[in-house]
Amino acid sequence: MISAIKGAFLEGVLKPGQAIVEREVARRMKVGTTVVREALIALQGQGFVRRVTNTGTYVTRFDAEEVHQLCKLRIEFETMAFQWARTRATAADIDNLTAIVDSVVEAATRGNRKDFMERDIEFHRSCWRLSGNRFLAETLDC
Repeated sequence: MISAIKGAFLEGVLKPGQAIVEREVARRMKVGTTVVREALIALQGQGFVRRVTNTGTYVTRFDAEEVHQLCKLRIEFETMAFQWARTRATAADIDNLTAIVDSVVEAATRGNRKDFMERDIEFHRSCWRLSGNRFLAETLDC
């Protein structure tokens, strides 16, 4: 459910600042409202949505400075993850990463934005896991 809602963000179905009505999302995705509520709580923890007491849940709207700060932080953490992964990666790991990169390029060539984003995050998650530090991987996966 979390990835489905994130997909709605990436596809532009849910836009920054837009209210999220749990009943509508549940109906559209053919699940119970409890499932949607739990997914939204997880997404709130990851910063994708904000919940306002007695008002509702909204897709997070980041201003330019917040995006800049998040990017700077991610660059630092990812650099560390890639450096650690480089020392631990086996030939099989490199082959797997190469196959993922090929799928990223193929999705981009087709113009499939959703597939591109899914393959891209798959590549990054693989590198984060290869770092050998689960806390770093979990932090970057927010």
